[in-house]
Amino acid sequence: MQALLHITGLRATPPEPLRTLLTPQDKPALEQFRKEHEEESTAMANPAKLSLWLNQHFDQMEDSREQKIRKWNKTHQPEKEQAGREITQLRALLKTRPDTPKHRELVQQLTHLLPSEMFPLPELKPEPKQEMTRKDAPKQWKSPAM
Repeated sequence: MQALLHITGLRATPPEPLRTLLTPQDKPALEQFRKEHEEESTAMANPAKLSLWLNQHFDQMEDSREQKIRKWNKTHQPEKEQAGREITQLRALLKTRPDTPKHRELVQQLTHLLPSEMFPLPELKPEPKQEMTRKDAPKQWKSPAM
């Protein structure tokens, strides 16, 4: 309120700065923070130590990140392998022509992966039997007359 009065010109003197109160309950937390970050503070104050400290700090961060990645890869290995198999099957599906038995078989195997509106389940109708006409009848071989 005092700041508002000062800004509008209704108060001649500026307000006193805000101060945070440090309660006795906050002192242990402050001491703990100071102990944890004392190394950083001293390193930042000395330029010669700062470069060394930063290099060590970033090396530790990089090692930690690599360990997390390795751990994640190890725990998710089965899922990654399953996804790889599914991708291989989907690629095979893309390479087959529709309305072939191989295509129908792949669609049935991959129904859990394919959106049903894009890939409706194929109706399994038996292949139509073609009647042999006289044209399609195999020709019999005749020996040449001598």
